[in-house]
Amino acid sequence: MISWLRALGYINQVFPDDASKEKFLSRRLEWLVYNFGLRRDVGYKFSLKRIIDFKVSMDRYLGKLKFDPTIYFRTGARKTVWRYLLLEDYRGIIRFNRWHSLRHLLKKNLGIVRREKNQYYYPVLNSKIPKIEINMKAIAIKRMENQVVIQIYTNGIFNYFEIRNKLRPFERSKLMVTQMSLTDYKINIPLEIDLRDYEFWVIYNDYQDQKIERIEKLLSE
Repeated sequence: MISWLRALGYINQVFPDDASKEKFLSRRLEWLVYNFGLRRDVGYKFSLKRIIDFKVSMDRYLGKLKFDPTIYFRTGARKTVWRYLLLEDYRGIIRFNRWHSLRHLLKKNLGIVRREKNQYYYPVLNSKIPKIEINMKAIAIKRMENQVVIQIYTNGIFNYFEIRNKLRPFERSKLMVTQMSLTDYKINIPLEIDLRDYEFWVIYNDYQDQKIERIEKLLSE
């Protein structure tokens, strides 16, 4: 933790201010926030002391930033922890961390999520916990011969749909797509291949990806 903060502090002081420096610092800070504000399986035991130590060390070695790094953070959870750190609300991070651990179980095992208009959110069981958006949720809803309608709900920027070979994961190709509405897209399925060997993904925010839900079921019917 300290080694990274010292390195980032040096970069922040020596290198000129530009977008590339902001992005680099932000991505490393995001990783540190994830490791020391959300994860429980790192060598430094999760506790109030660890969170305070992280914030004190960050202030000592990095100092005050001239930009908001959260504009480059990939998830709402990490942005929320950063806001708690700026407010020095360390017990708020403890509460949020407990919910963050639970919400994975609620979503993965029970499928509990909440939709508001064109965005999905993780379940919130405590009014003190802020709503956290799900970055991307992509659902196959209808098949029409060699085409499938996909609904996308995201707080990011949609780029394209991609098909990947399960046995050769770097064998990938883009799919033809037609946008039907704000959330609905129609993709062409290449029926000349054995679809059991492939997976379907959405690429967004230039490099992030999300597997399309329910599409295997539709294609097997």
